[in-house]
Amino acid sequence: MKLIANRQLRGVYGLAAPGQTFDCPDDVAGELLRKQVARIAASPRVAYETKVIVPEAPEVSARQPFRDVPVLDAESPTVAPQSRRVFSTTNLPPLRDADPRGRGGRKGFGSKP
Repeated sequence: MKLIANRQLRGVYGLAAPGQTFDCPDDVAGELLRKQVARIAASPRVAYETKVIVPEAPEVSARQPFRDVPVLDAESPTVAPQSRRVFSTTNLPPLRDADPRGRGGRKGFGSKP
């Protein structure tokens, strides 16, 4: 048991000066307490410091409702409007037919001639 000496003590626990903390067997501690030459050492108190954290972000509020508002679409002069396409159907190149002979080149591995 941990005790604090009220005066100088000597015993199986060694030499204890006044105010010094020392350990001794429970039966000897009971006798020292009864004679009031020592007192029970209080457990050390642990003090915890806490820090209050304040959020730095601004408060969050509900968004404003979405409004479907028409937006003017001003086209730049370098872009052709969709109504007037750059190519007319007469200026387009003719479509090519698929090659009737199929794909040329060597046959792949494992193919039959």
